[in-house]
Amino acid sequence: MQIRIEAEVPREVVNVEKLRLGVLNALRRTGTKTRQMFRKTTATWNTQPVFTQKISFRGGEPAVEVGTDNEIYGYVNDGVPARDIYPVNKPLLKYQKGYTAKTRVRVIGSRPGGKHGAWTSRKSVHWPGIEARHFSDEIASEMELELENAVYEAIDEALAEERAAEYRAAYAGAFRG
Repeated sequence: MQIRIEAEVPREVVNVEKLRLGVLNALRRTGTKTRQMFRKTTATWNTQPVFTQKISFRGGEPAVEVGTDNEIYGYVNDGVPARDIYPVNKPLLKYQKGYTAKTRVRVIGSRPGGKHGAWTSRKSVHWPGIEARHFSDEIASEMELELENAVYEAIDEALAEERAAEYRAAYAGAFRG
């Protein structure tokens, strides 16, 4: 499971090196914040997934990809359909009756939860599945705007520096008497 956040950069920007560095820094900051948001969704989990980030200029467009190959995270993010469960190599299933989800749909966060209650045994059980949490959609939605604003800020800084240099060149010596 991965999300890709892209931003479009106009080609007529003058100070390309200043822009490139500004955009790379914007991508790094956005990637770091995106990973932090993903980590919030698993803060109370017993096993922590590893979230990676990759910065690219694929096709000339700046992008940051953040994701994990953790199978459990994929189940929680994308959901799992309900099904019947039967014991394997044992006569009965043994499990605790109660369960409180540690996450909620479209909420970037995690809370205490897990299994609780009395133990029970059954020959089979109808498992209700996992309702998709859609963390990646929520995070991508929030971070796309943030990356876009950070890229435009980098463009403004690159243009401002170039315009300041043009101003200095045009008026050099104008104030000397």
